[in-house]
Amino acid sequence: MKTIPEWLWSILLCPDCRGEFDRHTDGNIICRSCGREYKEHSAGFPDLRPTRKIPMPKIFDDVNFQRWQEYQARSKKWFYEQNRIAIWVHNAGHRAVRSLSRGNYRRVLDLGCGDGAHYPYHEHPESSVGIDIDDLSLASLRVKYPTYPAIRADATALPFCSSSFDCVLSVYNMEHILLLEHALDEIERVLVPDGDFIVSVPAEGGWLWDMGRRSLSEPAHSHLGFDYQRAILIDHVNCIWQIDRALRRRFRIVRRLRFPLPIPWFHLNAIVTYRCRKS
Repeated sequence: MKTIPEWLWSILLCPDCRGEFDRHTDGNIICRSCGREYKEHSAGFPDLRPTRKIPMPKIFDDVNFQRWQEYQARSKKWFYEQNRIAIWVHNAGHRAVRSLSRGNYRRVLDLGCGDGAHYPYHEHPESSVGIDIDDLSLASLRVKYPTYPAIRADATALPFCSSSFDCVLSVYNMEHILLLEHALDEIERVLVPDGDFIVSVPAEGGWLWDMGRRSLSEPAHSHLGFDYQRAILIDHVNCIWQIDRALRRRFRIVRRLRFPLPIPWFHLNAIVTYRCRKS
């Protein structure tokens, strides 16, 4: 696993038992404690997901949601490359995270890195690692940014030592995580004391966000033969109010940035970005 730097090996742990790893020349790694062997993905990143998976609700079997999952990789081109308004909105979260994450961070975790949308915004990519649960997104990231270290992992069982990172970044991920409280537990665990959690989320459930979806993204995807609105409502399991309360319960909110208006009302904003600090 040549894409894993030495600094990262020093903080990796088995997500099943929290044991340390032994490295092998065949590219696989084995936990010293439980003996589980972890394979290397064909794209060159380790697959460190936990053995035990919590069953997902039946609503995720919805045909509209499944069709949307199949199409998402192609839809990213529309959101980030083809529609000017969508590009402006989506990049707003990345710009806000960059402005709030400037500092002398020793180690940075990019949670839900996907295909590397935030990579160009990293101030110190050499001290960062990306994780995502979707192997197709990680394979795309490996093509675009071959030297960027990435791991296939579950946000609810992070394969890292406690107090490993000075900063955790999350751009457009918290709205997707069904087990949000579990993920926040893990983020809190891997952060050092006074570490920063910088998170950007869509104002899901707000009037402006809903209006933008109905006028822009829904018409652009209406030809695909499934209910786009229903699929997105399943995909975005957490609204902005849920995320806001969950963050305030666990972290001290240092700063909020709102887009496009500096008005503290979710209904009039599309993107909200937080700088949170571990107590």
